[in-house]
Amino acid sequence: MTKPEINEDDYRVVEIEGKHGEIHLHIPKREATQEEKDDLYRTVAEVIVNIYKDEKKNNNKE
Repeated sequence: MTKPEINEDDYRVVEIEGKHGEIHLHIPKREATQEEKDDLYRTVAEVIVNIYKDEKKNNNKE
């Protein structure tokens, strides 16, 4: 996966220690639009649903 070009001056970078290394979160300094918030919530919901489906599928194999 390629990294998108971002202007570092427009973002605050937060570094979190992850399981397999450091995670860099680029947080916009400006307020998010409602559309951006909706996209974020939709993405998080999709991840949660996919994790649930994977766990359910793995439990049925046992």
